[in-house]
Parts: sequence; structure tokens; C-alpha cells
Amino acid sequence: MVQTAANRIVLGSASPRRRQLLSLFVGQDRIKVLSPDCEELALAEPMTSEEVDAGLRENVRRKYEAISNRIGKEEIALCADTVVVVRESDQQLRCLGKPPLTGWQAVVSHWFESYYVREPHWVRTCFSVTSSGKSVVQVVQTEVEFQKDATTLLPWYLKTQEPIGKAGGYALQGAGSMFAARVSGSLSNVIGLPLEEVLSALQSAGVE
Repeated sequence: MVQTAANRIVLGSASPRRRQLLSLFVGQDRIKVLSPDCEELALAEPMTSEEVDAGLRENVRRKYEAISNRIGKEEIALCADTVVVVRESDQQLRCLGKPPLTGWQAVVSHWFESYYVREPHWVRTCFSVTSSGKSVVQVVQTEVEFQKDATTLLPWYLKTQEPIGKAGGYALQGAGSMFAARVSGSLSNVIGLPLEEVLSALQSAGVE
């Protein structure tokens, strides 16, 4: 079957995990990947829950704008942004993105010791589905609780180098699954794309 523009979903993300998740339902040949070249909000400072959502929505908007001139009229665009959200001692929220390339071991160790073993944290993904100039934007949250003794496995985990390039410094689809005690909500959201909500939005946009 020849794939036409109307069949294609433009994934505005360089994440191989998002492409893999999406392909489970629509197939690799229906996905057109465009990596958005844009400056994203860092979301590094302590903030309220509403400010976290606003920042995620802004990043998704910027990603779409960065690829919008390369999307065909009948193609459907999907953009997303994921962060790990933790709570500071003053009840403010902090977003943890990807650890830095330099000194990432110390940063990830700090996240585990200061946040992950203390209490549950949250993974939030904002995504947009845009078709014919109309967008559906949604924020999905999953609560994750780690084993209280997770730090005992941390030296081994750092040696795997899996935290590199992962939001929050871990991957539940890989070796990071060793730490999870409980996941409440969409598991695929923790990996990078809340499939149930995304598929519903794509169906509303006319994707079979």
C-alpha cells in the first residue's frame, strides 16, 4: 500500500522511544520524523503545578512551530515534552530533565538520594495533535514510587550508563525497572508517550 500524506503522522521528536511506542499502533511506515530545532524553556526553577503545565505546553508549542513549515496539509502532527517532577522541602515543585553530559553521575545520584527514595514523584507529558490547523493539547501525569532501598543499586545502575539522555535520569523500560515499587497511571507515559490519550486524540483527528 502506498502511503499518502493523509496516512502519515509527523512526529516532532527525535526520541526513538516515542517513535517505537507510536509505531506499535500505526506502523513505522506511517510515521514521518522531524526533529524540532528550537530553544526550549529549561523549567529548572522551583514552580507551582500550574507553572509546570504552562512550561510544558509552551515547549510543545515551540516544537510544533519549529516543524510547522515542513508539514503537509493533510499530515497530522504529534509533538510532546516529558519531565520528571519532584517536590522540594518547601512544597514547591522542581522539574528534572535530562542529566548533564558532564558530571551526570553526581547529578543522578543526587536525584535518587534527595527525591526518589524520599517519596513518590511524577512524570508529566504534554502532547499536541494538530490537524488542519486545529490542535488538541493535553497534559498526562503518572505517579511513580521507588523502592526505599533504591540507592543500594545505584552504583550498579550508574555503570550501565542508562541514565544518559533520559528525563529524570532513569528508564523504566530498561534497567531502571529494578527501582519501581509502584506506578499509578500510564506506564507508557513514563517511557515518553501516554499511548491511550495520544491514540484517542489521533482517532479524533481522523487516524484509523
